[in-house]
Amino acid sequence: MTREPSVASWGAGLDSTAMIIELVSRDERPDLVLIADTGSEFPATETFIPLFRAWMTAHDVPHEPEIG
Repeated sequence: MTREPSVASWGAGLDSTAMIIELVSRDERPDLVLIADTGSEFPATETFIPLFRAWMTAHDVPHEPEIG
């Protein structure tokens, strides 16, 4: 049986970050992570975004490429 694609939305907050980490720990990686970067984030969030992008890359989690 073929499963439906799984897409997660990541807003760089606690809940969506924890969800992605949990999915990876269960070996249930999403097929794509959409990233909601508004361009007007807090400085700490702006610092965190590339760090978690790197984590997703290292854990084979497909995500949108950085724009800009």
